[in-house]
Amino acid sequence: MSENLKNLPTDELDRVKALERYENLEKGIQRDEVFDRLAALAALICNAPVAFIKLVGRDKQYVKASFGSEGSTMPRSAGVCQYTIMQDDVLEIRDSLEHEIFKNDPNLPGPDKLRFYAGVPLKTPDGYKVGTLCVIDKKPGILSESQKEAIKTLADEIISRYELISLQNLMSEKNAEKDELIKIVSHDIRNPLGGIINFSELLLEELEDPDHIEMVKNIEKGGETILSVISLMLDSDYVRNKTFIVKREPVDVVKLTNKVIGLFKNALDRKNQELIVEMDNQMDGELDKEMWELVVGNLLSNAIRFTPRKGTITIKLTTLIKTKRLLDFTIKDTGMGIPDDLLEDIYSGNESIIRPCTEGNESTGFGMFMAKKYVSLLKGMIKVSSVEGEGTVINVLIPI
Repeated sequence: MSENLKNLPTDELDRVKALERYENLEKGIQRDEVFDRLAALAALICNAPVAFIKLVGRDKQYVKASFGSEGSTMPRSAGVCQYTIMQDDVLEIRDSLEHEIFKNDPNLPGPDKLRFYAGVPLKTPDGYKVGTLCVIDKKPGILSESQKEAIKTLADEIISRYELISLQNLMSEKNAEKDELIKIVSHDIRNPLGGIINFSELLLEELEDPDHIEMVKNIEKGGETILSVISLMLDSDYVRNKTFIVKREPVDVVKLTNKVIGLFKNALDRKNQELIVEMDNQMDGELDKEMWELVVGNLLSNAIRFTPRKGTITIKLTTLIKTKRLLDFTIKDTGMGIPDDLLEDIYSGNESIIRPCTEGNESTGFGMFMAKKYVSLLKGMIKVSSVEGEGTVINVLIPI
């Protein structure tokens, strides 16, 4: 702390911590047009040529906003604001040549730079004075009571703005934590559950003991119940969040797609379905890996469920060059097809599109809703064409 600072608030350490909730002083003060407009309004109200919003740190004063002068960071001991934060009301210096503060402190600006000063402390909701709103002039001046009340109101507005920004930053941090939790749930719980369910289905075909069959059925049913709850939480709530962040990175799309397809081998084998895959050996591009995995997984899962035993599912993956390079993914099945009255609402995720699959179990309709959501987030397009009783073709185009 500077030796020139003889008078410090009794709560100085906590006061500086309160300031650092608003600004990262090490990285520098972030200028904001809203704060500049508030400074301009203070100058207009007080009929002053210059106004500042200043933040008072440990040993420096920082300019957050200004009007009439850019100002600059200065030693805390060289500014009047060090005194403003020592009181609750407006500090008014009508003429610096006659004021005691200037007579006793040689570090303050000379009369050629400042004759009139009026400042009000910026007080946080928990009582810490982190800075000032001040107006200055090179000639003597005076404020009316209404002007003083007005700049105190502006000071409250500045703090309100800071509190809003802090809340937004906190929400961003919480959303980031939620994103991480969603990833854990999606990859570390949902995928293993799918494997448990698939292996349970295979065991049911091999077991003969009725008690063992019943136990495995309970395992399968429990896994499906948990999976439904997880999917409902992820798909109907989180996926609808418009603040979802896309994280593109270089990937081998063929390798990534084959990885997803491999997760469904048991499901395909159980229904004795033929899977035809037509892809290049390698296809590089930029994608959000998790979103692409979910697009492919949901579309393939739907195709398996709505295609009867010994049916055929065909996957084609290639690239197109139009105005930009596009990933062209097509999945075709010989399944039940989609009735015309459901086709219009296929992306809605509403209960109105719940329908039975080939083995009697029901589809919630969230698979297509999720696929559409992720494709849209990836700036792509998805198109569905279907004939009831003959099958469905889904084409996805995504820029890579």
